[in-house]
Amino acid sequence: MKHILFILFISFQLQALAHRENTYFLQGNLGDTPIGLRMDEFGEKCFVRYFDLQNKADRYLEGDIEPGGIFHLYLINRDDQNQRRDTTEHLVLSENLQHRWQGTYTFEDGTQAEVVLSPIELPELNHPFAVQIERYAQLNLTPYSAYRSLNMTFIPEKTEKIGKQLKIQWYREKETGIRHFRIVSKHPQDVEEMNKYLAAEHIKLTELRYSCLQP
Repeated sequence: MKHILFILFISFQLQALAHRENTYFLQGNLGDTPIGLRMDEFGEKCFVRYFDLQNKADRYLEGDIEPGGIFHLYLINRDDQNQRRDTTEHLVLSENLQHRWQGTYTFEDGTQAEVVLSPIELPELNHPFAVQIERYAQLNLTPYSAYRSLNMTFIPEKTEKIGKQLKIQWYREKETGIRHFRIVSKHPQDVEEMNKYLAAEHIKLTELRYSCLQP
């Protein structure tokens, strides 16, 4: 009986290894264009979203993982009625032993561009809000989010009085126009932690906008 249980245990472990669920956060270049990319692996299926630093809206690809770790993914577009329209634009990608990813992106006109990617390392980004991104896990700000928001600018706008005691100042994110507030106090140290959270929440709001936009 023990032998049977051991064999079953090994069998389940092998199945788990064969159907791993991995997520990769990568940065690099598509041709001459800097991009950030998130890839989610579910067994033999794969889903990708990526953005370039000029147009930060997510683009979506999905496809299959072939034996040997070759990823074949196709760009997914939607029409004005939000109906899916598959394209011939596709990406072939694989990982080497140094955890670098290389492949080829083929556009609809048949032209191709080399893709070279490596893991996003948050400490190496020198992100101005790195502490908030790491601290507030409930906002689910990933390294992919960090790379996209690396040069984000918050522009101060009007100050409002809320009730008798509370003042807030509105900030506008330069590229999306999304507004969010911070708390104003005569004693800034008293609201410093809350304002750090609100800045991280502002980044999250822009992420939601970028993930909803279609190129």
